[in-house]
Amino acid sequence: MLKILTTSRVSYIWPVLGALGLLFHEYTYKDFLMDDAFISFRYAENLITGHGLVFNRIGDPVEGYTNFLWTLLFAWVLYLKLDPVITAKVFGGVLSLLGLGLTYRIAGTINGKMGEWEEGGVEEFENRRKGELEKGRIEKLWAVLPLLFLATSGSFAAWAMGGLETHLVTALNLLALQSYLTVHFLTSAIFFTLASLTRPDAILLWGAVFFMHVSGRVTERRKEREKGRITSDYLTLLLPLGGFSLFWIWRWHYYGSLFPNTFYMKTGGGWHQILTGVFYLLDYILSQGGFFPFLLFYFFKWNYGTFGHRIFLSQIGFYATFIILSGGDWMPLHRFLVPLLPLLAILNTAALKGIYQRLILFLEKMDPSSRLGNWENGRMKHDLFFRSSTPSFSHSATLLLLILTGFSLIFPLLETLTEHPRITEDSKGVQAFVEFGKWLGKQVPSYSLIAVNPVGAISYYSRLNALDMTGLTDSHIAHLKMGGLHQKYDSAYILSHHPDFIILIGKYDPKTQVYQATWAGEEDLFHNPEFQSEYQPIQQPIFKYKKEYRIVLFQRKPRG
Repeated sequence: MLKILTTSRVSYIWPVLGALGLLFHEYTYKDFLMDDAFISFRYAENLITGHGLVFNRIGDPVEGYTNFLWTLLFAWVLYLKLDPVITAKVFGGVLSLLGLGLTYRIAGTINGKMGEWEEGGVEEFENRRKGELEKGRIEKLWAVLPLLFLATSGSFAAWAMGGLETHLVTALNLLALQSYLTVHFLTSAIFFTLASLTRPDAILLWGAVFFMHVSGRVTERRKEREKGRITSDYLTLLLPLGGFSLFWIWRWHYYGSLFPNTFYMKTGGGWHQILTGVFYLLDYILSQGGFFPFLLFYFFKWNYGTFGHRIFLSQIGFYATFIILSGGDWMPLHRFLVPLLPLLAILNTAALKGIYQRLILFLEKMDPSSRLGNWENGRMKHDLFFRSSTPSFSHSATLLLLILTGFSLIFPLLETLTEHPRITEDSKGVQAFVEFGKWLGKQVPSYSLIAVNPVGAISYYSRLNALDMTGLTDSHIAHLKMGGLHQKYDSAYILSHHPDFIILIGKYDPKTQVYQATWAGEEDLFHNPEFQSEYQPIQQPIFKYKKEYRIVLFQRKPRG
């Protein structure tokens, strides 16, 4: 059966089918878009219009983004007068295909081209069991399986369309890994540097690789023949830390804060925040349950065959620690885990490979007839055993392999089916923000100050200065000591700025003046006596947010 799946005439088709499957999956998410993407677009627009990397054109600069390289990229996009939404989706699709191709390359590198990095078991098993030709056919299947896992992943597909930098970080990390695993350390250092400039937490992905490198698993094997290059390799691999440090000094000087404003806005929740991060990871494991046999594989010490696999485990460990400490992410479909999905796909394949090999060996031990033969130089002396018992073992193991693979693929597809309606509804809400922002920019004076919770699309399209009530782009709210993500608000602070307009999202009945908010900060603001006395709703077109809510605009009453 494996021969049918991997025959040389059709094996090249599988990567193409994987790419087509991913593109089709992404097409189902074509309308998916996050409001936060427009925050980066606004910073980019202010940069090309000469105001600098700022959110508002007045006041002190605040670092309300965490995707520096992505923001610079979209400064060029806007300079060329391209539509940022369409361009972001095109970039996301292209980068996802690049990630798919790199995953295929890396899987092939680890399985087939790293003989000097092998640590027993795999090469010996394949040479002894099938011979070089059959090994080559099987290895093609192991290189293709990660593509299937990625093509069926709703997270991998959706975040190519979400408008954020997710797939740029993923592709840069894979480029860095491919370069590192093929011993091109300078190229690897460049890509790790670019990844850390795209998202600051990506420096942890470099840190995981550097940690494994200094552990000596590579350099100890080269001491005899490359003594003069060891120091040079260390210095080269330290370049991302140097580049990241220079960027950090610049942004500290420019924004006057040790960390990005979003760090302060999303942290401060203590143990509750850590537990939220733990449940974020557990939720992914449960929703993608078939994607994790590699954990059992590793738990029972059926060790992986290559140093590259342990590099992946190290990156997963470093980044999972960050996810837990930061409390995870509020966005759908586990955005923070997308850069790890190619690594998980390769490790999942390694687990299936190990299970397949060990099952055949187990079946051989259970069959007394297998003791009649013995192996010598990769060839079976007793042809009768090779012809009779081997096929039954191979077919049983292959059947189990196909069952486990199907089990690993069905969970991501089920998540797509269950989550897709909610994602679609949320995306309609973002489109409502886009339409409302365009309408608002035409209705009010350009010098108006607005206060708003979803600060992305409304601010970007209205071109108005905005107070961010959640604190993403406001340093005062971000530094409040009152919980973590979306738990910080200060109604008195917002009202002290006397915004001309305040935008609320929720259910509002103008006759009874009963308001039901979607966020505690808006609820608190609405019931503030100063808001009740100084602001009034104005007539406007209906802009629905989800099914039961709408965007409500309040104007400050004229004085006198």
